[in-house]
Amino acid sequence: MQSQLSHYLMLAKRWAWMIVLGIVICGGGTYIVSKLMPPVYQASAIIVLNLGSINSTAFDNTNASLAALPTYAQLATNPTVLESVVAQHKGLTLNELTAMVSVKPQTNTQIIELDVQNSDPQQAMQLANEVSLSFEHYANTQFPASVQILPAQLPLTPVSPKPLLDAGIGALAGLALAIALIVIFEWIDDHAGNAEEVQDILGVDALTIIPRLSGKAAHSKC
Repeated sequence: MQSQLSHYLMLAKRWAWMIVLGIVICGGGTYIVSKLMPPVYQASAIIVLNLGSINSTAFDNTNASLAALPTYAQLATNPTVLESVVAQHKGLTLNELTAMVSVKPQTNTQIIELDVQNSDPQQAMQLANEVSLSFEHYANTQFPASVQILPAQLPLTPVSPKPLLDAGIGALAGLALAIALIVIFEWIDDHAGNAEEVQDILGVDALTIIPRLSGKAAHSKC
């Protein structure tokens, strides 16, 4: 056990430079790239679904709304809803808006979160509110549901990129890459690295060890 521990410590000292280099290059590179990326802001509008009738009990209305929530979440991003928003923005295409919008049905609630991501926080808020209002009109006129909207607010903090988090992930990737290279190099290296390895290979004890001297030390001895 002690011999194995000494061997691992020896490997750590031998390859410490590669580990540090991998962490610094990958972590630092990821941080720089992340800082250079444009920020992305997310605005979120809340859609409250109430599916039921006046004659139904509150319990029945709630159960009906919960059952229909995934379906209405899918309808929130259908072309019929988004096209009316696209028509209000010159240069914006349906595919571009579809890529910005995402919906998240909240489990065990009557709430659908509608998110819009954009590099302009004002644009993200405006689009989120316009899409949610378009869906409200669509759902209230086409289906037996009552949809209420809580408008999105102006996002102040970008959701991405996150340089410190990205740098940490990059550093971990650099560490993993360095360890993988060390394993490969040690596996293909068949030279004995120290006296202990020579003893293990030959099965005999070393009588003495002659230390390796640097050029300056060897010259001074002479």
